[in-house]
Amino acid sequence: MQETSPLITIKSISNNQGSGLYLNNVKVQYDYKEGMNVLVLDPMTGEIIMKMNFNTAVDEESDKLSQFIESLPVGSIVAFSSHGKLVLNEKVKQTISNRFRGDQHKLDSLSINNLNENSLYCSIGKILDNNNNNNNNISPLFNESIKNNNSKNNGDNNDEQQATCLLRYPLDYLFNNVDGYNINVKSKAGTNHCFANIQINGVDIIGNQKWCQTQSIDGLNVVIIKPNESNHSIHQFNVVDDENQWFDFYRFVNDLPSFTLIIIAIQKSFGEINNDYNKRYIKSSFKLIGGSLFNNISPSTTSDAIIGYKGTPSSNAHESICNQSSLVSISSWEPKYRNTDEEMKAVNRVVGRDALFSVPLFEYYYKLSNPIAPLLKWK
Repeated sequence: MQETSPLITIKSISNNQGSGLYLNNVKVQYDYKEGMNVLVLDPMTGEIIMKMNFNTAVDEESDKLSQFIESLPVGSIVAFSSHGKLVLNEKVKQTISNRFRGDQHKLDSLSINNLNENSLYCSIGKILDNNNNNNNNISPLFNESIKNNNSKNNGDNNDEQQATCLLRYPLDYLFNNVDGYNINVKSKAGTNHCFANIQINGVDIIGNQKWCQTQSIDGLNVVIIKPNESNHSIHQFNVVDDENQWFDFYRFVNDLPSFTLIIIAIQKSFGEINNDYNKRYIKSSFKLIGGSLFNNISPSTTSDAIIGYKGTPSSNAHESICNQSSLVSISSWEPKYRNTDEEMKAVNRVVGRDALFSVPLFEYYYKLSNPIAPLLKWK
């Protein structure tokens, strides 16, 4: 019998050497060709359904890509990675925007509409059900990274041009009828057009656009959701201008209750770290939420996005770091905390596998266990 993990991680990269699509840290075997390489996964099992290539330099191929996306079932997980010269007509750009972003993202200045033929492009998302506006699943789960190859001498380190994005997704067969958050995080360091953006269920919580709930700042932009609470709270630490705020951040994380969902986006940089104590506070803070990629950071140019839980062992957070001033983009679906006492009183309470996370013994076990044991595939 085939075994599968309850979580899958999909990575898409595009750089000057080519493109790559990865599933659970293993590169998908495929003849990556010029144009747009596409990977389609079954959200129920995580199995690869299709691997396709469209040489979009030919206008007819762009139309075929648009038709291909439109033909995919609602809920499909799709990853894109460009290779070489990329030319997309307006039709396919609109299709990607409609099928993955929805109405909530049409004003996104980082969208695919800003592509030129020298751009590096990658994205990962879940096909929306645009015909069901009352469905909670309409909230976009989509991340996108664009790097324009024609930017030179702009103050950023362009030695390694790369676009990268990452998606963590719990398989649907374990999470059917479970409420959750669709989370998207973007980070870009450097001195040119740096920004941070955090979205929850398609709503911009932190960002540099006027419609965002809170404007991003240089340094740490943080959103948390505590267990037994449905509302988020926003916290910001300007570690760029004051490195001692790393201690404030460490104390803040240390005081949070276990199972608190923590979302972080770095804008501009980590700041200059001259105090050895502050270096320890950085490592300790990220370890507390499951981070593990902080050892090789370049404080002045590192872009960093992370989604973690307080109390999660190191290496269990969902994070992406780039030591160049490139955009990093991650997304994740995270189940909501369930108030088990209230659910036990419900008359028509769901039973079976959908009640798994209402059992105190298993509540958040899948997050706190390290490593996560493989589970038998649901039949």
